[in-house]
Amino acid sequence: MLSRFSIRYVLGCLYITISLCGIGCLFVQEEEFAPSVALSPKTELELSDIIVTSVEGDFIALLPKKWSFIEKTSLQSPDIFAIAINPEFNSSLVFSKIPYSEKKESTLLDNKELIRIGLAKHIAKSNGKVKQIGKGHELILGPKKFGYFEFIGSHQTHKTRSIVCLSSLGNIYEISLVPVTVTGKTAPTDEVSDTLFRSFITAIQY
Repeated sequence: MLSRFSIRYVLGCLYITISLCGIGCLFVQEEEFAPSVALSPKTELELSDIIVTSVEGDFIALLPKKWSFIEKTSLQSPDIFAIAINPEFNSSLVFSKIPYSEKKESTLLDNKELIRIGLAKHIAKSNGKVKQIGKGHELILGPKKFGYFEFIGSHQTHKTRSIVCLSSLGNIYEISLVPVTVTGKTAPTDEVSDTLFRSFITAIQY
């Protein structure tokens, strides 16, 4: 069990990681998008009954089994409305609402535009010190669709996975699976993280 000091240290470092995550180029060309991917509605890992919801109630999700919420620090972005961490303290889920000044037009955005907006948010918080990995693409889960992209920081060895979605109220939400390496514990493998993120996505409602 980590001490209270260790948890605060993790939170501080996690904030720095989130804040520095950005992409070197604002404009994503059409050829930078990969084909859409259909996800199975069946979860591969057990989810808990712990609910995370946005302030306006237009986004709802279930945390993975044995995950728990952690307190935000005053340093973290006000756009973040929840943070959860796994029992091993080496992986976290960060939930945020992306400010969008043209909210009345947001209902017209497709997932490629949502990915561009998500990347632009990270650019605004960085000096181009991180880079996108691979191509962004759309994830399809029945009637639900998400924009998906991955990126890595200049001092990171494990990538962050992010999805963006547009709620019924026209709000844009981003959920990121962020590796936590400051505890000295080994980060989850790509296979473990991919399986967890796919499972988590199956229970999202927006």
